[in-house]
Order: sequence, then C-alpha cells, then structure tokens
Amino acid sequence: MEHRRDYPLDEHDAFSFESGRCEFNEENIVKQLRWLDDNPVYLRRCRLYREKVTKKSIYNDKTESWDEIKFMDDDAGEWLLYEAPERPNHYNPRGKMQPLNTLHYSIGVDTIKSGFSANGSTATICVFKKSHMVEVWKRDCIR
Repeated sequence: MEHRRDYPLDEHDAFSFESGRCEFNEENIVKQLRWLDDNPVYLRRCRLYREKVTKKSIYNDKTESWDEIKFMDDDAGEWLLYEAPERPNHYNPRGKMQPLNTLHYSIGVDTIKSGFSANGSTATICVFKKSHMVEVWKRDCIR
C-alpha cells in the first residue's frame, strides 16, 4: 500500500491507506472525475494588455490617469481565463499595483528557476475565486 501511495497509478492509489480503502469518498471522487471528463471546463485563451485611461475631474481642470489591465481573445495568448473578475482593475494605482479585491480572490504562484535547469521551468500563476458562504447565507436568510 505504501508503494501504491508513493507511486500512484490513479486517484484510488493516491488516497488509499493500509486497509486498502480510500479514506475519502472514493465513489464521489471517481464520479466527479468522470463528470469533468464528460463536461470539460471551457477556458478562453487570451492575452493581457495595459491601457492608459485619462479622466478629467468634474470639480476642477485637473486630469487623472491610471493604467487598466484588459484582455482580448488570442489563440497565441499565454493566459487561460475561466471568467472575468467581478470588479476588474480593482487595485491601488499608487506605487506597485497592489490588489484590493483580496476578499474575493486569492493567487497561487509557481515561479521559474532563474539558475541552471535541466528541463527548463515554466512560471505559473493561478487566481482563485474564493467561496463566500456568508454572502450565500445572508442572501438565503433574507428571502
């Protein structure tokens, strides 16, 4: 069993324990994997670009400008997009582009190796949408 866990051939091997049974609900895992195979998630291939936005103040003659990050579909793009953010370009424009929508999103990063690497290395960034159970609970309770 230990060898099967160390070198799994499938999800059952990865999650099986001494008893030979999966500690998690194996039936649900297999069912979900089959559903994902039958209903693949559509990811748009796109590229990101920066656009300068300038707006004149309604109170005086001053103009304010900032950068917005936008995307466009591109078969050669390096980004895969499941859905656009609920509030795009929500960041602090002063200094570094610090995101302000951390309540709704989280990011995971796998960086590249800057030194010698035998097979090369590919940087990966994945932005995850967080679950908002409190908002769901509030919405359901108000009904």
